[in-house]
Amino acid sequence: MNNLNNYNTRRIKFFLWGVISLILICILINRIIFFESNDKEYSLQTSQGMDNSVENEYTIELDKFGIKNDATFAVETSKGINDALQYAKEKGYEKIVFPKGEYLISELNPVVIDLKNVVIDLNQATFQINTNGLEKYSIIQIVDGAENIRLTNGIIRGDKDTHDYKTIKTPHEWGCGIVFKGGKDLEMDNITVTNVTGYGIYTESGTNSNRFDAVYTKNVVSGSISESGIMIESNKNSRTKEVYNISKCGEQFELGYTLGYQGYPYLKNKEYTSYFYDENMNFVEKKDCIQF
Repeated sequence: MNNLNNYNTRRIKFFLWGVISLILICILINRIIFFESNDKEYSLQTSQGMDNSVENEYTIELDKFGIKNDATFAVETSKGINDALQYAKEKGYEKIVFPKGEYLISELNPVVIDLKNVVIDLNQATFQINTNGLEKYSIIQIVDGAENIRLTNGIIRGDKDTHDYKTIKTPHEWGCGIVFKGGKDLEMDNITVTNVTGYGIYTESGTNSNRFDAVYTKNVVSGSISESGIMIESNKNSRTKEVYNISKCGEQFELGYTLGYQGYPYLKNKEYTSYFYDENMNFVEKKDCIQF
């Protein structure tokens, strides 16, 4: 009986060890598979992260471009920043990060942005204009060619407290922080513009503006245009006498007239029909337009 009990005990122990071993093997296999899967996923993420940091994200190289971030050497710093931005543009980086610090910007050479599809992260840095006596300056200019840009996380500071107002006896109202001279699909957030002599943020029409010309009443007469683009008489409608050249407008255009500080009012009627002609004044098409 004792032998039978010992035999049964050994069988139970063997069975238990077998079950435990099987469980351990299953757990081990599951853990190996789990970690292998995790490793693959992690490796992919790491690879993508490396791509983002090496290929798509660029930290401005101060020494390479002669840039100072200690509020010195304005001329060299402005030139270096512009050279670095063009370098990043050529390489196709999707994010540009500035090292923290204070960058002294030349009053004669603002930072010019004409990049596409990029985030420019100032990284809490300050762009400080070099103190001067000019009646007009800008610290950053966003110009034609700029598209799908986000400018973020920085301080743009003028020289209001140290500016020379006496040498040039004018109002000095055109000392601007950021000037939008052109561009398309532009975004700016977490940016502080302060202490300039004039306007913190100022917009212009740009060279290839959608505001191609001012529409004045002297170019508007009673009349209409036929379906085939021929000028006809009509007492019910008004039309322009002369055509407007919109060849530089790109995809969109806007009708109106400039009223200085009052902005760019459009025509009283926001709905109108535009007739398009080629450079030889051959009729191309007409389109109903809504301006808002």
